[in-house]
Amino acid sequence: MPSSRRPPSFEALAKDPAGGGLTGQYLRKKDPNAPHSRAQRVIGRIMQGEAVPDQELWEVLGEQESLIVGTKDQVRTRLKRYEALGIDALMSFHQVGPLPHEKVMKSLRLTGELIPEFRAPKAP
Repeated sequence: MPSSRRPPSFEALAKDPAGGGLTGQYLRKKDPNAPHSRAQRVIGRIMQGEAVPDQELWEVLGEQESLIVGTKDQVRTRLKRYEALGIDALMSFHQVGPLPHEKVMKSLRLTGELIPEFRAPKAP
């Protein structure tokens, strides 16, 4: 979309060094009394150096509609929900923070095992 057609709020977000994801949302909250989502609070704890247990992190991130994390069955269910909405392509991001290479590869493999369960997109 040309910048002349983007809303001013989008332009401001694009120029914000904090970024547009959950971390950026957390960083933009200047008022310590402002409400934060559960995910923003966990991100904030991590950014302050706290070691957040994996189970808590995945539980909180799994609540985000824009993220798909969890067991193979949980991922399948979320992917099927997107498919039912007519979405026929998703971008996959498996390398998150200091996640070890072995875990990234496991995530890729498990995701790949689900692919045959979905319809191929129709040709344009």
